[in-house]
Amino acid sequence: MSDKLNLKNIEGNVQIFRDKQFEEQYNEIYKLVYKEINKVESEKSKKYSDNLKIDLGEIKEIHYKILQTIDIFDARASVLEIIITQSKGQVHKFNDFDKFLASNLTSPYPTREIIIQYNFITSNKEGNSFEKYRITNELSSKVALFDYFIKNNPPFMLDMFSMISFSTAEICVEYSDYVKARSFFSAFEEWVQGCDKYIDLKVIEVIINIINKFAWIIKLLILTIFAYGSWSSICNYKMNIIWFVKFAITYSMLFLIIYKITDKLLGKIRATMFGCLSMSYIEINKGDENLIKKYSKYNNKNLFKGLLCGVSTILIGVISSFLYDIIKYLYGF
Repeated sequence: MSDKLNLKNIEGNVQIFRDKQFEEQYNEIYKLVYKEINKVESEKSKKYSDNLKIDLGEIKEIHYKILQTIDIFDARASVLEIIITQSKGQVHKFNDFDKFLASNLTSPYPTREIIIQYNFITSNKEGNSFEKYRITNELSSKVALFDYFIKNNPPFMLDMFSMISFSTAEICVEYSDYVKARSFFSAFEEWVQGCDKYIDLKVIEVIINIINKFAWIIKLLILTIFAYGSWSSICNYKMNIIWFVKFAITYSMLFLIIYKITDKLLGKIRATMFGCLSMSYIEINKGDENLIKKYSKYNNKNLFKGLLCGVSTILIGVISSFLYDIIKYLYGF
């Protein structure tokens, strides 16, 4: 009897030991799985402010560049998500690139932003665990943002928009291995460098800098021309006191008018040059095409206004040297 009890006790102890061993192994596996799933990945991003002309061809190119890079690392599972945001607030989502290409081609709403996200896993060098990666490519249309800005803000805030630096392309990579992550940054940078770009007129930037720094000198120069021309002519004539009083009143008024007109013209030149938009855009539907045409005309109109104001400022300077003769004619001297 005692032998049977001892045997049962031994078997019970063995079973308890096995249960505890299994529980410890289970807890250890659970901890490893939990740690792997909730592991904090490193993240790095890079922005570009180049004035890109992004069409469906350019989007295809960056998409296939990223896919080729993913294939290099033997991805075990990959998920694609594409999000399009349009000017009226519409948001479209796709999980298939071909469906994205076939959609929205006739949409009347301009594209403000496209986000293409790739999620995939791959094994590490030892092959005993998996690494998670998320690549997010964000493409923005400066033209669509500008259109939204001027429709929702007063005109005097246009200068503020011109001073803001917008990123037109950005890549963000969440990674386990930075060596692998660098391949995606390199692919994206190659794409940005090869992408078709809008060439800014450097003369616009030069004109804005001149007016910002030397507007007071330009106004002073024109007023000096006016004063010198009048002084030179006065020295050649004899005047009575009544004529001098009339002359002083008229001269002061013309002096103030010239100053105000010059100040207004220089301000107008500055505003029109600031208003010239760097044409960075996304063109994938009819709405984008119409918006690009609209702001191409808008830029040409601003350039014409700026040129007209510039010519007018020069004419004011020329006319200023002859204003004394006009004063003489008015008073019959």
